[in-house]
Amino acid sequence: MPLAHLWNPAGMSFSEACRAIGVRDGSAAVTGGAEVFRQFLDIGFDAFHLSRAGKVRLPGGRPVFPEVPALTPEQVLARHGLRPGPVQVLDAKAQATLVTWEPPPAAAT
Repeated sequence: MPLAHLWNPAGMSFSEACRAIGVRDGSAAVTGGAEVFRQFLDIGFDAFHLSRAGKVRLPGGRPVFPEVPALTPEQVLARHGLRPGPVQVLDAKAQATLVTWEPPPAAAT
């Protein structure tokens, strides 16, 4: 993936990493696991796409955030100020859905 960049947060902040590779604006897609997603809850998401497959269970699977299962992913996102958009049904038979969580609109000044 020629446009992908690896970043180690122990070495520099996200904004420093962006400057180091010449990124001044645009979008970044975050891939990773619970700890990566947790870090970006603090940095700030413009949107978090939470998908669910209602009929699928992954015993021993990895949670989306470290706080799961004590909290649901929805509770974690809400506690960080994100709000859910409408539920999009991806596959009714599999009960697969997608909800995009976003911060509230900025207050007008």
